[in-house]
Amino acid sequence: MYPLAHTTLLLATPAQKRTIWRSWWEHWYQPNGMSLEVAEHYFTKADNFEACLEGRATYWALVNRSETEQDDVLSSLRTIRRNSKVLEDGQVRDATSYVITSVVTPSHHRKKGYATHMLSLLHYALAIPSPTLPPFPEQEFGQPPAPEHAPRDATYSTLWSDVGRDFYRTIRIGRGEGSREGWVVGADQEVRYELSPAKENVVDTSLPEGWQSFPSVSDIPSDLLATLSLHTLTTAQQQTPAKTLAYDPPTSPGILEFSISRSLRHITAQVLERNNGPIHRVYINKTTVPPSLLVLIPIYEPDEPATLKISYLSLGSYQEAETTQHAAAADVLSLLLSRARMYSCIRIEGWQLPRPFVDAWAAWTRENGGAGSLLSHAREDHLGALAWYGRASRENVEMLGGQL
Repeated sequence: MYPLAHTTLLLATPAQKRTIWRSWWEHWYQPNGMSLEVAEHYFTKADNFEACLEGRATYWALVNRSETEQDDVLSSLRTIRRNSKVLEDGQVRDATSYVITSVVTPSHHRKKGYATHMLSLLHYALAIPSPTLPPFPEQEFGQPPAPEHAPRDATYSTLWSDVGRDFYRTIRIGRGEGSREGWVVGADQEVRYELSPAKENVVDTSLPEGWQSFPSVSDIPSDLLATLSLHTLTTAQQQTPAKTLAYDPPTSPGILEFSISRSLRHITAQVLERNNGPIHRVYINKTTVPPSLLVLIPIYEPDEPATLKISYLSLGSYQEAETTQHAAAADVLSLLLSRARMYSCIRIEGWQLPRPFVDAWAAWTRENGGAGSLLSHAREDHLGALAWYGRASRENVEMLGGQL
């Protein structure tokens, strides 16, 4: 085992990237029966998603400081740079953030603290320099990541934890007095609706008035996404005027496509054969203000009920209706139920959905008790978490959205 202070975090070489891919395969894909050759084909394809192009995806390797070209990677991860927004003191500004994915340590290097140390170093490779950023703990960590391996332009970073709430939180920024908590969970709300058996086999495939269907997220107009992003920030500012809000908007390149690809836990050969990844459908209603957008993915996992996943939802209001947003929510619910039946799904699931929509869904369920049952609860896995590097106090920062 190498002493942690003798290791460093760097951008992976091509040879180290192949080692990282093999670790991914051994950890996540080989247990499902996928060959290394097929897995590498998928990894290559995933690197060409829009979210990863133009240098946005980066592979990181923790290695021995004296052998930086070695193929034996101690621990690794991938980051994807995002064009984000921060709302602070009433002003919206552009920001850079990173989503952290695929943290993995080879089996022969586990239980040695390498992953924890790697993530501690990552804070200082990503964080934009600031007087309020805790100093790098050189006495414990040795030298910080070299400038050529550290973009240092991030206001915050995010990840999705499958190991509970506490592990990533304890990977602090700095050490001792003045240090900050690491990745703090801020997106854990799930809504799950179990459909009752259909009374008849006829499925209504029509759309509610004003709604249109599109085959892919690539068909969504960019100006529509910009409008929805601004509306989300404006609404949040009205609800929490004293908070600093960190937001990964749908305008960030490839973010909706990335969310769809991450919805599947089991990647199959059939999925790999599709040019656009998992099957999904986009629904837009331009008669609401602002327009409403819904992205759905039918998911058929081998060990779970067939589920219609709400990948993204932005809900507008009908201007002429008495209960404007409630009416729009009713149309979305009608759309969800008909699409669930169409795709033979017995469950509908969404994360971090707009609160007015969840309230309307609960009211509708009470009024139509025979249609199904609704559960709204805090998840204990795949939890959205944020590490804050900006000047605002961490206690005053909220993670906005979270489903991406």
